[in-house]
Amino acid sequence: MSYNLMTDEKWDMSLWLRGVKVPTCFCSNIKSLVSMKDVTLTSFTAHDCHVMLIIFLPIVIKAIDPEYMKTIITHLGYFLNFITQKVINEVELPTLKHFIVDTIC
Repeated sequence: MSYNLMTDEKWDMSLWLRGVKVPTCFCSNIKSLVSMKDVTLTSFTAHDCHVMLIIFLPIVIKAIDPEYMKTIITHLGYFLNFITQKVINEVELPTLKHFIVDTIC
């Protein structure tokens, strides 16, 4: 099982991120965070990381081949988005607990 992107997948993801245009004050200039020299993301804030996990990652993973990887990443993004909300409904917590346990397993 692979937990890393192949070089061509990293390259494609980096190119996509360099072309992303977002509204002002949505997050940092993503283009400035992408290094095409060594195909990495550098100098991003916690908020930028959150935006990438919740917003961009589910879009970018369309290029990943194994379907189960897409599902796991999407579910983790949903979970992270839910727990970072300002208001969490206690009634939904047991369902969320089962959801994340199933995802991790």
